[in-house]
Amino acid sequence: MNLRFQIRVWPVAVLLLSLSGSSAAALGNYELWHTEGQDIRLDTKYTLALRESFRWHAGGDLYHQEYDIGILRKLSDNWKLGLNYRQVYSKNSSDDIEDESRPQMIALWKSSLGKFNIESNNRLEYRSYEHKSSDWRYRNKATLQLPLKLGCLTLSPYVSDEIFLELNDMTFIKNRLYSGITGAYGKVSLDLYYMHQDSKSSSGWTGTEVLGSALKIAF
Repeated sequence: MNLRFQIRVWPVAVLLLSLSGSSAAALGNYELWHTEGQDIRLDTKYTLALRESFRWHAGGDLYHQEYDIGILRKLSDNWKLGLNYRQVYSKNSSDDIEDESRPQMIALWKSSLGKFNIESNNRLEYRSYEHKSSDWRYRNKATLQLPLKLGCLTLSPYVSDEIFLELNDMTFIKNRLYSGITGAYGKVSLDLYYMHQDSKSSSGWTGTEVLGSALKIAF
């Protein structure tokens, strides 16, 4: 494969690289995830979204990268529809890099319930691999959020649950439960979260604990 697995250095990597040897063993099946993104408003209806995401094992090994480019169209105060393309590079158990092309269709619904914001993010993905047959997957992330205004700063604690369904054989294969807080100041937002992930494989279900961050700038 002529695509090179690029090692990117981010501030969060300082923490990751410090977790080596006995420290990583003590953490068990923990990972650290980080995302950086830009939302570029093209006009009153269309937004261009750019994302890049990185995942490290507890010992500091960068094993997974994702790069996104997408566009969202606002249909109403509650609904947005979009198309997204995601390129994935991930290490397998032999430390070889496998890549995946992942076009996605997005339907995003938002509303409010009293002081809470509620959101349902629906994605239909076509996953094209170089190492195995392609498949279709549906995922839905439901979020309940409480925005709190503190002067120019908005703090929003939230909980989310995300389900993953393989459509080829209609199998429920993954669930992610999130708890976090988003801080927004002007056009910059920072999301810090803890996530528990359960994944199904041929050997059964496996749990993973994730500490994550996401930095986003809007233009």
